Amino acid sequence: LFYLFTANAVLIKLQPSGSDISISGGYFPHLKIGGRYLLRKGDYQLDVLYPGYYPLTTAITINADSSQEVAFGLEKLPGELNIKTLPESDLIVSVDGNVVKPALTGGFIIAAGKHKLSITADRYFTVEQDILIDGMELMQEVEVVLTPAWAEISIQSLPTGANILIDGKPSGISPNTLEVLEGEHTMILNKSGYKPFEQSLMVEASQ
Repeated sequence: LFYLFTANAVLIKLQPSGSDISISGGYFPHLKIGGRYLLRKGDYQLDVLYPGYYPLTTAITINADSSQEVAFGLEKLPGELNIKTLPESDLIVSVDGNVVKPALTGGFIIAAGKHKLSITADRYFTVEQDILIDGMELMQEVEVVLTPAWAEISIQSLPTGANILIDGKPSGISPNTLEVLEGEHTMILNKSGYKPFEQSLMVEASQ
C-alpha cells in the first residue's frame, strides 16, 4: 500500500511501439497499470529491445509529479546492399564520400536512411545516385548499368605492320582497332627502317 500511494504514474513512449522494456533500480517492483508504470521518485535504468534496432540503455529520473511521461526513439540497425552491375566488374563503392568495403557475404553494410551512393569500376564512368537504405538488417539489391569510359580508335598505317604505342605502352600492330580510355593520349607508330610517327589523341566516350 505504501508503494501504491507513493508511486508516480509514468508513461514510457517508445518508437517503434511494442518494444520490450526492462526497468531496474529502486526498492519496489515496477508495476504496470493501464499502460503506465508505477515508479517512486528516484533514478532508474531503462533497457529497451526491438528486433532490427540497436538496443537502448539509458537512465531516467522520476520526480515528484504524480503523472509523468518519457519518450525515446530507437535507432535502426544497418541494412545490407547487394550491388549488381552490367557488365560484372570489380567495384569501389562510396557512401556519402566514404569508401565502404564489402562484407563477407559480398554485400555492403550501410546505415539506415538516405545516402549518396557512388560506384566506380575500372574503365567505366562513375555512377552516382541517391539511395534509401531500409536498415533493420534487411537485404536490398540495386542493379547498375555501367557505361564504358572508352572509345574505339581505328588505326591505319602505310606501310602496315607498324608497332602501336599508346602513352608508351605497346598496344598492337597496325592496322588495328583499339579501345582507348577517354582523355588525352600520345600515340606513336614505329617500324624498322622508318621514322617514328607521333600524334596526340583526344578521346571522347559517349555516356
